[in-house]
Amino acid sequence: MSEKKEVTIDSPTKTEESKGGKNTPGVVDYLQSPRKKRKNFIVIATGPAVDSETKQAMVRFAKQQYPKFAVSTPQTKEEFVRQFTRNIVLAIVSDDFTGTETLPLVKRMKQEKHESAVPVLFLTNSPDSLIKSYSELLAPWQEVDEYVITNLTPRQYLFAKIKSGVDERYRRRSRRYKVSFPAAFTVLNQGDRKFSGTILDLSIHGALLRVNDDYTFNKNDQIMIHIPLGKFVKSTGTDILRVGGRIKRIFIAGDTAGIAWDNLSEYKIASLTSLLTSIIDQTIVRQASATRARIIKADADALIATNRDIVPSSSE
Repeated sequence: MSEKKEVTIDSPTKTEESKGGKNTPGVVDYLQSPRKKRKNFIVIATGPAVDSETKQAMVRFAKQQYPKFAVSTPQTKEEFVRQFTRNIVLAIVSDDFTGTETLPLVKRMKQEKHESAVPVLFLTNSPDSLIKSYSELLAPWQEVDEYVITNLTPRQYLFAKIKSGVDERYRRRSRRYKVSFPAAFTVLNQGDRKFSGTILDLSIHGALLRVNDDYTFNKNDQIMIHIPLGKFVKSTGTDILRVGGRIKRIFIAGDTAGIAWDNLSEYKIASLTSLLTSIIDQTIVRQASATRARIIKADADALIATNRDIVPSSSE
């Protein structure tokens, strides 16, 4: 889970190098630039609870929808482990694949892939059991995982989940930036009660919001988020920006949801853009400072090495 203390952000690695040059990207280009695509494998690992016809249908759909991707169907734990060295764009795993070892096996995959955000679509007939086990073992990765109830899910809905699992990470309308700052919010059908939350990522089209109170998001929630604009942007005329949104996606643990903004006015669009620009500028300054420190250290190390080479030894 993200901490609240410091706003952090993923930005292109060349930003600090090109800053100030002719090729420096504009703020709009920077906010809208797409994520770099990754490709290679869709892994489908299912146990007896998924019938062979459904499994073959998923394989056919994946191959037809993503002809540039390879589709792997491991049958055993050992075959699944061999996938860990590959670039996996989506793992479809039934929770009975290796019995009680399934979730620990997925956790091992997540850990061995390090920073690679491998999304997992779980297939289950026991959602309560899956959610309980997931919360105990895999909650830190909930941002990219989802589940469907196998025996209640129409095939077209399953295909749609596969597609969104692959596509959402690469085809956003705008770049999402990782942040971590507190923001209160209200829910339309919960009266005036204010909930404490943390915004985990932010874009001009939506946000990832985690609730810190005892509340589980619902699919039909309409939310008003109170963003502390004055904390990042000065002279805005307001300290709090209230932005309405709807639940786009609820993550498997129920305490985190993807929010899509609703009916933004020109003022709110401008305010969100100013907020993102301020966060980007703060990050660029930190990155530039870190780069200067590395250069100074490298120059000092080189000078020391040079002086060591030219100073005559006492025996000469």
